[in-house]
Amino acid sequence: FITLAHALEVHPLILMRQYFHGWELPVWSSKDTKYPKDHSGFVRDVTYPDNSLVTVNQEFEKVWEIQNLGEVIWENRRLVCIDEELVIIQRRGEEWRPLSQTALLVPLQREVPISTTHPKQTVIVAVTFRASPIPGTTVSYWKMVDTQGELCFPNLSGVMCLVKVVAV
Repeated sequence: FITLAHALEVHPLILMRQYFHGWELPVWSSKDTKYPKDHSGFVRDVTYPDNSLVTVNQEFEKVWEIQNLGEVIWENRRLVCIDEELVIIQRRGEEWRPLSQTALLVPLQREVPISTTHPKQTVIVAVTFRASPIPGTTVSYWKMVDTQGELCFPNLSGVMCLVKVVAV
């Protein structure tokens, strides 16, 4: 018995997304990727899915599963934090203002290695965070880089950790 996901060599969650969001499989252009025929797909949040609750100053490990959807072997790649490139704003009533740096998630490492991943394989990547000392919703963004530190998928979203920090 061979499933459609097995025959296409993609994670079943990717097929489920296609079922609920349209049958067209994603099409990447050369502007989305640094290397021809190199593509990535988010599979799932293994731990702390979006909007999970964490307590102030809590240390926790966020784990993602991603899949190599291209034809290029991922070797010596890393996931790097790109939070410094972001300006996160918050809304208080009708007023919008930049979020205080003290209200942000703090990754305990700024980059983590990605195991060698062959086409169609999935890989688990984990980052340890410390929640802010201030309650509220906060986020951290991460993207894949190559051995030269250049973005592999400059125009794609990457992965994120989005949690709600609560006081105990």
